[in-house]
Amino acid sequence: MLLRQIPEDKKGRSIFDAYTGYRYRPNMEVGPIEDSEFPIHFKTNSHGHIAREDYPVQRPEEEFRIGIVGDSFTANVTNSLRWGDVLEDELNARRDWRERIDGRRTRVINFGLDGIGSVQFDDVVERMVPPFDINLLIVNMIKPDVARRPYYRGHQGDYTEDSIREVVEERILQQMPWFDAYPNTLALVLGYPQRIGLDQAVSLLFGDRFFDDPVEAVEASVASLRRVETIFPGTLYLIHPTYQNYTDNVAGQQAFFLETFDQMRSRTPDLCWVDMRDLVQAPRDQAEVDSWFNVPWDLHNSDLGLTIYGQAVAALLIRGPASVNLGRDDQCRASWGIEPMHSATGSSVQ
Repeated sequence: MLLRQIPEDKKGRSIFDAYTGYRYRPNMEVGPIEDSEFPIHFKTNSHGHIAREDYPVQRPEEEFRIGIVGDSFTANVTNSLRWGDVLEDELNARRDWRERIDGRRTRVINFGLDGIGSVQFDDVVERMVPPFDINLLIVNMIKPDVARRPYYRGHQGDYTEDSIREVVEERILQQMPWFDAYPNTLALVLGYPQRIGLDQAVSLLFGDRFFDDPVEAVEASVASLRRVETIFPGTLYLIHPTYQNYTDNVAGQQAFFLETFDQMRSRTPDLCWVDMRDLVQAPRDQAEVDSWFNVPWDLHNSDLGLTIYGQAVAALLIRGPASVNLGRDDQCRASWGIEPMHSATGSSVQ
């Protein structure tokens, strides 16, 4: 899989970020790859967002912006299209939606980063989203996101030795199990960052990509989502169905994923949750389920699956908050395409 995601210029595709874990390198292209498995093709723009085109940081008056945050099921780096682009096209094609947002054009900005979990969503929302002055924020998550530890990768770019040391001391060492030996990480802390990349140090530190303790996983995700809500009140939280959600496999690691997600959800009943499996068309049989994913090579959505998902999200937004039980109806409903519309700066959009 990784060999299929090497940029055309053969350079790395990630830049280390102390808060979000990493960001995609701007102005790169991966693919197109057409073979017997599944197609992969994506580009990043000047902002490092996976996007079909560039756009200004400042939102034009005639534009309504939707930001989407999530992991690989939002970034869609194992595909040749993105569900966010499908959503954008569907909304712009609908007159009833355009009338609802005063005739403006809709732009969907993809802040997705593959591999991250909900524990990092707050940092993405705080660090990456606000400059683009979005009107509606969607956090799109899969159930395993709650169990994921913080994820870092990418070269260090313009980070100085002092800044790397600060990241390790403030954001990593506090979680370090000191009864184990991590000589490479300690070498980094003692002033030898040139000998080891920070992403390697974090990998050595955390080992497994997932929390061992469900309580720790739940607490971290609840804190992150609460912070998201503080930064951008009325965020819409979509539960993205995965291949495993269409099977009865709840053993082993899948059971842990479900346990941590359900506990997190029970702690955040006031958030604007929508389970998209209830809104995506019901599959006729297992063959249709398989066609929505890249099985047997990969369990991410296929291009067909992303098209169906993007259309379902568009239908949800067009129908509005009355179409589902959100569990709350104040800021959530106000943000969701009902005037006054919310902007990332906290002001109303006229």
